Amino acid sequence: MKIGVRTRGRLSQIAIAVVALLAHSDVSIGGSICRPPEVSQEEVQRKCEKAFTVLRNTMTTDEGTNNSEEHFIKYREKYNEFDSKCLCKFSQAKDYTREFLSKYLVAIFAAESVGNDPQPYCTGFRVSQNIVVTAKHCATELGVRSLRFLSHPGIAYEFSIDDIVKMKASGGDLSDYSLIKVRGKLPNFLGSPDGLSSEVEVRQALNVFAISRPAYFLNDTKPSHWVEAVRYSKVNSAQAFDPSKIAQMPTDASASSRCLYYGIETFAGMSGAPVLKINRVVGNGNPTIKIVGIHLRDAATSGECGRDERFNVGIRLPEELIIAAKHGGTE
Repeated sequence: MKIGVRTRGRLSQIAIAVVALLAHSDVSIGGSICRPPEVSQEEVQRKCEKAFTVLRNTMTTDEGTNNSEEHFIKYREKYNEFDSKCLCKFSQAKDYTREFLSKYLVAIFAAESVGNDPQPYCTGFRVSQNIVVTAKHCATELGVRSLRFLSHPGIAYEFSIDDIVKMKASGGDLSDYSLIKVRGKLPNFLGSPDGLSSEVEVRQALNVFAISRPAYFLNDTKPSHWVEAVRYSKVNSAQAFDPSKIAQMPTDASASSRCLYYGIETFAGMSGAPVLKINRVVGNGNPTIKIVGIHLRDAATSGECGRDERFNVGIRLPEELIIAAKHGGTE
């Protein structure tokens, strides 16, 4: 199940059978406290599917304008219903999850022209003191650009297309990422290359933490309080799907090993967000979390990673990105 293709808010057919295809994860990636223990995962899935079906019709009716603030306000009740039934707020994640993301998560804002209020456009994440990663289409489609770190949400740092230090010319999914060099005095980066990986197994518990444009606008959120609009999936179908089972395989068969497919609810504004995996540890310690991919789009439309309307698409972290993080940047 998914909402949103890249940042444009396209809606695709819901994956009714996703729970049958993917086993429940042992540990929720968010360590969520937003689902009461007496409510079963099947009940959460059922209510989410119902809210999704209602919302789908409004998205189809307003095709072409369904990523606008006006659209979200027009269908406020339906968006709020989906938000409450399918997604969790950042504040509802367990402490260890919020602590991990505070080192990495970034919101990317844009304004059409100087003087206009910036609006959330995409999500990204830090990999070193001055390098931020996001989807390439997020970095190149913007007007006036700025970003805000989760650790310091009230401070905006402007950047331009000239600050993009790594970006491939091709337009496929596997090249849809960019590294932005943020200039100026920045908050200390408290993350580590150890928090990054490209290793993902089938049925691995995954999730996407990112800013939701509907949640941002419907709650009159201010840029300095953007964290209040961060959302992640409530359902346990958020896992890595077997790439060999995709309905329309990539033209280049080798590409499937670098693509990620997952049943995670996403909204416009979530492109470029980190895809997280979680592993249970032996004993009483907290689960370990790593960033393993970059969220790109839904899979209802064809692309380099193929097509399957049941899922969303991301890519595993490219090796050059992990190397750049280990060296503190790209230079």
